[in-house]
Amino acid sequence: MRDAGFRLSRRSALIALTAALAVPSIGYAAPSFDDDKDKKGKKEDAKTDKQRSERDDRQTTGQVLEIDTLKSPPEMIIANTDGRVTVRCLKTDIIALNSVRLGDHVTVTGEKVSEILFEAQDMSVDGHLGDDPDDDDDD
Repeated sequence: MRDAGFRLSRRSALIALTAALAVPSIGYAAPSFDDDKDKKGKKEDAKTDKQRSERDDRQTTGQVLEIDTLKSPPEMIIANTDGRVTVRCLKTDIIALNSVRLGDHVTVTGEKVSEILFEAQDMSVDGHLGDDPDDDDDD
């Protein structure tokens, strides 16, 4: 009879252990301030990425590889981080007004049509090829 009681208690302990392992445990975590900081940080990162993307759609920079003022509208090919980009100058005299030469580094503002085509409405020359930025002497 003692053996029967021992077997019964052993089986019930085994069943209780199996049931305890099979039932998923539920835990409640108190909200932390770090979670709020992470959410704010992610929102700010998303805003920054969106602003960068919008800026990239309106502006690009690069070194002038080719200039063709005989086309209508005039075109330049610049090298930027995406590779070679054809820039259509919607203002026909913008290249001459900015004295753009081959090798110059330019920033163009307008509309990105694709990764390889940009329509420029405004332009600025960031640096002419051969200019020494440290040379401030005008002898």
